[in-house]
Amino acid sequence: MTAPVQTAVLVEAITSTRSTEGKVTTPPAPPAPAKPNGQAGPGPGGPPEVELLDPMKFAAATMTSALCAALDAVQATELHGLQKGYPVRFTSEDIRAVALTLYINFAKGGPR
Repeated sequence: MTAPVQTAVLVEAITSTRSTEGKVTTPPAPPAPAKPNGQAGPGPGGPPEVELLDPMKFAAATMTSALCAALDAVQATELHGLQKGYPVRFTSEDIRAVALTLYINFAKGGPR
């Protein structure tokens, strides 16, 4: 592509992102490049592309999710106890125990 053509394409791309009301709009995304024959991508012709996680990153993300879920559960339980006239307080050890239970159940394949 020559320099004048590149400049014209760039100017057109910049000006096409502006509307008449002064608001910036996003131009449509360019189409994805076609896959060569024999290399089916995600969709009806082939398996979906899946990014595999490092086992340690997966375990850390799972534990983080379990800790967050445990905090949410404990907070909701404390609030429910207050509303029912039965105040209850959980310690950090209680939250840890709930999180570990959630993590272990997930590692075994979920609830049974």
